[in-house]
Amino acid sequence: MGGNGIFLQPGPNVLKLSGRMIKPQSIQDGKNIIEMMNKYLTGLDSQVQVVGVSVNPRGGPVSWLTKPLAKLQLSTVMVGGKNLNIISSVKMDYMDMILTPETAYVPKTGGNCTAGFNPPFAFPLDVHTISQQITLIDQGIDIATIDMPWGPATRLGNEIKLSFSNVPMKVKSGGEANFNRFVTDLVVGKTKTFRLRGIANAVASTAIGDLPLSGIQFDHETTMNGKKKYFL
Repeated sequence: MGGNGIFLQPGPNVLKLSGRMIKPQSIQDGKNIIEMMNKYLTGLDSQVQVVGVSVNPRGGPVSWLTKPLAKLQLSTVMVGGKNLNIISSVKMDYMDMILTPETAYVPKTGGNCTAGFNPPFAFPLDVHTISQQITLIDQGIDIATIDMPWGPATRLGNEIKLSFSNVPMKVKSGGEANFNRFVTDLVVGKTKTFRLRGIANAVASTAIGDLPLSGIQFDHETTMNGKKKYFL
């Protein structure tokens, strides 16, 4: 990282720096990058070390300034991201359920989902694989959970699109009546609004290779059309 036009004055200085990531030189370097990025995404601080490389004053080298700064080593904190809203929306484009007497409250589900994606990094981040743990909430009540296994995803601009199939929806114990109401609303109503809350894990392509991203939280309202033969 580096900066141009920096003016140092007595006291604290705010430096605006830009740069690029370089490929890790060892397995441990790669693990360190993954840990730092995931801590930032989940709001945790990272202890990092800043090492000076060079400094070039506008008027030319100044020995008493150039040499010390070029050898400077500082331990500091990379503050974790706050209120990032990385997944800015979740839309269940289509969903079907296979309901049988034996699996009425553990139905197999499938469908298509679109998520708004707002990455907090300036470098390209192309999500291509994703898994999710989702809680379905209706009228403020947790209805059921869906654990989507790892599967392919496609990033299109500020959206991520994915499909899933044959994934069990597990109705909360004691919540059968709430689930019955939810299904009835979907079948007989024109639309149904509910919330999807959960955690997503992803793998994204970057300039330094694939980067696993863990623990990305989301909590958003979505609306589905009813009476569209969603239930097979």
